Amino acid sequence: MRKSVKRAAIIAVSALLAMSMAGCAKKKDPKELYTEAIKKNQELSSMDMSSVVKMTMSQGEETIDVDVDMDIQMADVNTDKMKYVAKGSTSLMGQSIETSMFYTDGYYYMDMMGQKMKYAMDMDKLMEQVKQTTDNGNLNVEYMKDIQAKKDGDTTILTFSADPAKMDSYMKEMMESMGGMMPGMDTAQFTIKTVEGDLTLNKEGYYTNMKMTMDMDMTMQGETIGLKMEMTAEVHDPGKTVEVTLPDTEGYQEIDPSLLNVG
Repeated sequence: MRKSVKRAAIIAVSALLAMSMAGCAKKKDPKELYTEAIKKNQELSSMDMSSVVKMTMSQGEETIDVDVDMDIQMADVNTDKMKYVAKGSTSLMGQSIETSMFYTDGYYYMDMMGQKMKYAMDMDKLMEQVKQTTDNGNLNVEYMKDIQAKKDGDTTILTFSADPAKMDSYMKEMMESMGGMMPGMDTAQFTIKTVEGDLTLNKEGYYTNMKMTMDMDMTMQGETIGLKMEMTAEVHDPGKTVEVTLPDTEGYQEIDPSLLNVG
């Protein structure tokens, strides 16, 4: 009788240990989840994405709000058949600048407030530009000082904060990509105070929503301005094929890209 009880106890303990170890094996570190999600989204062959950047600049009692909205659709990424269409708007001091862009047959087309331009661009240059736009909110995991994961049904929400001292290179890259929209910001100097954000992953491991807020001081032309920035992005149905319809190419005048500081 004692041998049977002892044997049953050993079997029960072994089963519990096996279950515990299996559970541990399935649980991934939040940094690993974040890195894998960024990689999966970067490898998509098509994408439908919307992003919003909201900035509030302040100096004394004066404040200026700047909003930059962008909708991007891509198909057949990294192939000679790649299609790219984007629409954006920049709102500043009660005025809005509307812009639409698309790429086809080696040319980049831009319609800015009714002024239609085109210029030659190779695929590598386009992909570099697209990567800057779509990766603006993708913070390098090495910059983070804390990241936590929480399950919510079929989704996983990652919340993080970054080490301000490690954010210099990130800000430099982001502001260089926004230099065309906000002249002078690509040469500004930043003192970053806080960086926080979250990333929502679906059950397939793609991220579908991103949010990041930053509080910093910005020095331009010898003057220091407070800057609060909120970036949000939504990736619609990642992993599914995106149908991209290109606009009509008629009426676009070819220009020297150096006139736009893009050549």
